[in-house]
Amino acid sequence: MISNFEAVILGIIQGLTEYLPVSSSGHLVITHHLFGMKEPAIFFDVILHLGTLLVVIWYYRADIKAALTDTYKGAAQILKGERPSEIMDRLPGFRMAIFVILGSIPTGIIGIGFRHQFEEMFASTQLVGVMLVITGLLLFTTRFVTDKKENEKRITWWIALAVGLAQGLAITPGISRSGATIAVAILLGVEREMAARLSFFLLIPALTGAILISLNHASMDV
Repeated sequence: MISNFEAVILGIIQGLTEYLPVSSSGHLVITHHLFGMKEPAIFFDVILHLGTLLVVIWYYRADIKAALTDTYKGAAQILKGERPSEIMDRLPGFRMAIFVILGSIPTGIIGIGFRHQFEEMFASTQLVGVMLVITGLLLFTTRFVTDKKENEKRITWWIALAVGLAQGLAITPGISRSGATIAVAILLGVEREMAARLSFFLLIPALTGAILISLNHASMDV
């Protein structure tokens, strides 16, 4: 059972590390170990991300509203027979929504298909240490990517899938979700600001799904 003091400390650590590419889940595992917890409180860690989800939705509320509006318009145009590719060129919000859906597919497959394997990983601080090093190396590689505008690419369907795959693998404690997704997008030629935007948009369905699954399993255990 987590004490009130431990809950406050874990919340502070989550708040300090979630928006930095340092793996908040990895730091939570280490903190659990320092507190001497016998079992990793995975459900509590997932619920901590509820605050993260609300902050991201609030920060990107204008972009989310635009994406929803453009998606509604785009769906109406598709029903009229217009090609999705043409709509994506005209409605940036619709384009982003499509890429978020595509990127969420590999994330969902990995997260649901290997859920139990990932849960076992949360018990190993040694694994977390190795994954933190890998995260650092991945971030370091982005230093060698040029910032020249002529080398930048638009987000494509396969880039969205690759970033979604990175997000799925980042469920591993110690692999930074934001670090992995942004780094992969940058390495594939996406402009840094757009890479960050895609990363945090992908966070919304991923966290929503993780929270709902955790709540469902918690209710089944009661």
